[in-house]
Amino acid sequence: MSITSPDNHLLQVAADIRPGWNVTIRGTQLGKRSATFTRREGGKVVERLRFAAV
Repeated sequence: MSITSPDNHLLQVAADIRPGWNVTIRGTQLGKRSATFTRREGGKVVERLRFAAV
C-alpha cells in the first residue's frame, strides 16, 4: 500500500501533515512488516525513514 500526503493548506494546519511525504507499507505478518516514509522536494528524495515491526 502506498499513500501520498496532498498539498492542502487546511489539512496541513489541522493535522500537521506536510506536503511531499509518501509512505509505502509492506508485509502483513508481525515481524515481516515495514513502513518507508519518503519526502521529496523538486522530484528528489531529501529524507527517508524506515520502520520495521518486530
